Amino acid sequence: MSAENFALKASRIFLSRGRRRLINDLSFWIEPGQWLALHGPNGSGKSTLLRALCGLRSFDQEPELSFHGQAITSLARCSGIRLICQGHAQGWKDGLSAFENLRWQLSLDHYGTAPIGDHALESALERCGIGQQRHLPFAVLSAGQRRRLAMSRLVLSLQGAGHQQRLCWLLDEPSTALDDQGQALMGSLLTQLLQQGGFAIIATHGAIPNAPKAAVLQLSA
Repeated sequence: MSAENFALKASRIFLSRGRRRLINDLSFWIEPGQWLALHGPNGSGKSTLLRALCGLRSFDQEPELSFHGQAITSLARCSGIRLICQGHAQGWKDGLSAFENLRWQLSLDHYGTAPIGDHALESALERCGIGQQRHLPFAVLSAGQRRRLAMSRLVLSLQGAGHQQRLCWLLDEPSTALDDQGQALMGSLLTQLLQQGGFAIIATHGAIPNAPKAAVLQLSA
């Protein structure tokens, strides 16, 4: 298969933490409409790889990356990629409500000049099962409700009306603390992303219900 047919192709990836080499000469590729599950024990480099791919930390040496055949230095620096990067520590503000946090996050995501109305935010929160808690301070939300707030950001990233879709997801353990219903919703959102031609790289310890079978990249400690 030619490089143009891959959404993302990566090789010669080296990553270290301090003096310890975490990832040594890693290669992988993803086709449009596919997701890649990063598996591995704690400390194997899953989060480090996600952070490097989205430009939040440096590789040990310049890797070989291409997006639909175009050479790139990171996913964050490619103009053709609209990216959602979501770590296990979300960076929400304790003193803001769930609704205010979502509004603040969207301003950081830079969805262009068209404003996203309050109704769209409320609909996203409702879909993720946190509509009744939308005016509560983030500090009082449970771990599962915080994950549902994070999912509402994904809901908005899939919508095209009034702002740009973001069809590349880099997610770090998005199903942690979710009940069965929440995990199923996460799988439905991921399926929608893939059906729209997007792709995802997700650090996860297990399968995501309702989602298509993933290609698996196993990292070792």
